[in-house]
Amino acid sequence: MEICRILLQPDVTQLQSPTNIFFPEANQLDLRHRVQVCPRPQMTVRVAQISYDGSNPSAPDHPVQSLFYLLESIASLYPALQGVPDIGQLTLDAVGAEPIADTYDVLYLCGQRPLVPTEAEFIALKEYLTKGGTLLVDAGLSGIDLAKSILELAQQLDSPLEPLENLSRSHPLRTQPFLFAALPKFQQEPTQVWSGGGILLIMGGLSSAWGLDAALSLPRETLRTAHELGINLLQFACRRRHLMQLVYQEKPPSTAQTPLQSMFNKLIG
Repeated sequence: MEICRILLQPDVTQLQSPTNIFFPEANQLDLRHRVQVCPRPQMTVRVAQISYDGSNPSAPDHPVQSLFYLLESIASLYPALQGVPDIGQLTLDAVGAEPIADTYDVLYLCGQRPLVPTEAEFIALKEYLTKGGTLLVDAGLSGIDLAKSILELAQQLDSPLEPLENLSRSHPLRTQPFLFAALPKFQQEPTQVWSGGGILLIMGGLSSAWGLDAALSLPRETLRTAHELGINLLQFACRRRHLMQLVYQEKPPSTAQTPLQSMFNKLIG
C-alpha cells in the first residue's frame, strides 16, 4: 500500500506539506498516487510500445502520450477493466522472451514506416499472438505503408485481417462494453478497424483524440467517443487473452496407460 511519494533534493532533509496538493514540488508530500478503495476490476490491461522507427516516445506529440490518457480514463468509464498507465518500451526482438509474453496484454505499434520483421522477430511475434497477446497497430492518418505491411504480415501468419464492417454485428469490438454502429470520424477522417488473429489495425485519427490536442480545442464528446472506442479495443484484447489462456490450460486426457491399468488389461485379456 502506497502512503505517499517524495521527490528529494540533494542535501535537503526537511519535508513539507505541498503548497499545491495537485502539483507538489520537491521535498513535498505527493499524495496523488494513493490507491482509493473501490470495487476490484475483473481484468487488468498492461501495454508496451514497440519501438521500430527510431521515434521518441517521450515527445509531447507522440501517439503513445495519448495512449497514456486512454489508460487513465478506463477507471472512470469502465471500472470492470483497469489500465496500467506505466507503458513499457520494447523492441520487436524482445517480444519472444517469456516475461514479456506473460507481462503485457497489448503491444502498441505506431508510425509510418512499413514493419519488416526478421525471421527471429516474426517467430517471436507469432508465439506472442498464439499465447493470446494482441498487437495493436495505429497507422494514424498517414501510415499507409505501415498498414500495408501489417496486412501482408497477417497473411503470412495465416490470419488475414478483416474490416470491422465485414464482421458480425455483435462482434465485441463493436458492442463491448460500448455500442457502436457507424465508427466515428476524427479530424474529418473516418475510423477504420481491421481485426484478425490477435492483430488490431486502426486507421484514422482515433489516437489523436485520446489525449489533449495542442490547441485544447477538441470537444468533450469527441474525447469521450474516442476513449469509449479505445476501451473497446483494450477490452477485446484482454478478453481474447483470457479465453486463449483457458484454451491452452485445457489439456487433452492422456492416452498412456498407468501400470495398474496395464496389469488389469493383461488379467482380463
